[in-house]
Amino acid sequence: MSQKRGQVPAHIQPKTFDHPGKHSSLICILERIDDPRSPSCNTRHSIVTILFVVFTTILCGASNWEEIYYTAEGMRDWLSTYVNLSGGIPSKWTLERVVSLIPTRCLQPLLAQFLEGIKINGTIAIDGKTLRGSRGWNDKSHPLHLLHAWSVEQGICLGQVSVANEITAFPELISQLELKGCIVTTDALNTQKSSAKAVIECKADYIFPVKENHSGLLEDIQLLFQEADELRFCGIDAAHSETIEKIGGRTESRSYTKTHKKPCIKRCENCRQIADRKWHSINSIQCHLRSAIFGVLASFNVGFFMSFGIMPCSMQKGFQT
Repeated sequence: MSQKRGQVPAHIQPKTFDHPGKHSSLICILERIDDPRSPSCNTRHSIVTILFVVFTTILCGASNWEEIYYTAEGMRDWLSTYVNLSGGIPSKWTLERVVSLIPTRCLQPLLAQFLEGIKINGTIAIDGKTLRGSRGWNDKSHPLHLLHAWSVEQGICLGQVSVANEITAFPELISQLELKGCIVTTDALNTQKSSAKAVIECKADYIFPVKENHSGLLEDIQLLFQEADELRFCGIDAAHSETIEKIGGRTESRSYTKTHKKPCIKRCENCRQIADRKWHSINSIQCHLRSAIFGVLASFNVGFFMSFGIMPCSMQKGFQT
């Protein structure tokens, strides 16, 4: 009986490869990815080899398929200690074709498994980005927008999700990460009660900026610091610090003032109004004054923040992030 067109014969089995670095944690993770190609006796490169080459060369600075190929050629001896290169370095066309066949959803769980071996601590910045050039040719299509978590200390992306609405996607992204003991920062768009609740459920701390999108809350905080200043902070539990930096002819001064919510409620009427807004998780409110002088030019900026669980000694770190 003739073989049906497009159907792989039963006697054709996927080709197996033996990798020298098979005990490496990254190799073990990559071996869990199913090869999207049809089984063939002529397969020269395993899916593990292709992905390992792509990942390592991108970490070395390669930014396109041609650079990935030539970087891998220069690293051939080192790469061969981890993956099977009996078929040589995959061509740039093979790399692009195979990687484009792998569904993105298959890689997200692998990233989480890889991060399990990395101790996450310090400051985690949550921000949304729109990928340049990701919009289709159709006028009705929209570019790809991602919400991602960035570890400031380690300099790596801990996770990301494709979103249409950052506010609803924030809790989903946070729930995928192990953030116990970390400090989570974000932009004013994600200063939401649902975001604060998601961070606290992960046993992490947060510093959220307050801007015009919460006009009532912003006004209450401004009046709070105005009232505290009139009282000269007498009877108010507060911390204050200042920094001055001089870089390239530019002098930048920062002033940080932090008040603790519970003692402040007993003293300031405006702090009681903030409490009435049901932001129960807030335990401190902060003001950040920044002035910069460069030659004859000068600028001045005031920012307000609210936080949960942040101690005064780590206040500057969170503001600067």
